Amino acid sequence: MITAVRSGESLKAEWKDVDLDNGTWTIPPENQKVRPELIPETDPFVIPLPDQAVTLFRELKAMAEQSPYVMASTRAKSGRREQKSLGHVLRWLLNLQNGEKPLLDIKPFSPHDLRRTAQTHLLDTLDVDETIAERILNHKILGV
Repeated sequence: MITAVRSGESLKAEWKDVDLDNGTWTIPPENQKVRPELIPETDPFVIPLPDQAVTLFRELKAMAEQSPYVMASTRAKSGRREQKSLGHVLRWLLNLQNGEKPLLDIKPFSPHDLRRTAQTHLLDTLDVDETIAERILNHKILGV
């Protein structure tokens, strides 16, 4: 939520793309939601990290041990990153599988709902220009 990136971008993130000293995270084109034929002409997407994100990334790095991935996983033995793991964690926290009392007593939501919430907050609460809000979410702007 703190970066409003797509869950797939988070799961593919590698430490080589995170500069904690300068507070940036660069998402290379191959990790972005881009059609394969457009990857060669797509620029890396650089996210300025707020101090809170840098702190959280440092904590993740301490837990990651030797993994090249920001979100290390013991289940990704083949090097393939599971794109749905954030959804699995949310379902576990919200306990939607077995009908028991949920660990989080909130209305169920998906990882992508967090991006929609960020967009709504940018537009309605912070009054950010729509074009800027779209770029913050790394959306392509039609006609540009």
